[in-house]
Amino acid sequence: SPPEHVAKALELICKDPLRRDYALKACGDYGRALQFAHQDLQGDEELVRRACSQDGWALQFAASELQNDPEIVLLAGTQK
Repeated sequence: SPPEHVAKALELICKDPLRRDYALKACGDYGRALQFAHQDLQGDEELVRRACSQDGWALQFAASELQNDPEIVLLAGTQK
C-alpha cells in the first residue's frame, strides 16, 4: 500500500477533482496526484508548478502547453 501522505493526497483530490483548493493541497503533498485533477486544473500554472516542485514526474500529467513551458520543464527537471 502507498505511504500515508500519498494515500491522503489521492483521497483528497478524488473527493472532488474540480476543487482547486483540494488539488493544490494534494499536489503539494504528492505531485503525481495531478493526474487525478480535472483537465481544466491540469492547465492551471500554479497547480502544475506546485506539483512539479514536489515531483518532477508530475509534468507528464500537465496540459500540453504547460509541458512545453521552459520554466516549468526546468523546474520539473530539477526535482526527483
